[in-house]
Amino acid sequence: MNRSELQNQLKSFIDELFQKIEELEQKIEKASGEQKAKLKVQLDNLKDQQSDAKKRYEKVKDASEASIDEIKKAYEESKKIFKATWDSILANFKS
Repeated sequence: MNRSELQNQLKSFIDELFQKIEELEQKIEKASGEQKAKLKVQLDNLKDQQSDAKKRYEKVKDASEASIDEIKKAYEESKKIFKATWDSILANFKS
């Protein structure tokens, strides 16, 4: 994956995180009690992931090829963490 492709994927990931954060904020408004508290913690997790993704996106602009490989690995790991976090959020609504 080259710099441009990585930038595009990171941008898409950031956009997806933004969308999911908005969804979660709406669900939190409707939640109550313990569920609301759990969702707020998970919302903070998603916001942290979004912040990290934005930082990686900025780093890609000036990164060397070796750095791009490291950023790509971190991006792939972030996607896995995001999926696990989102799955956990969805599980809160099934219980």
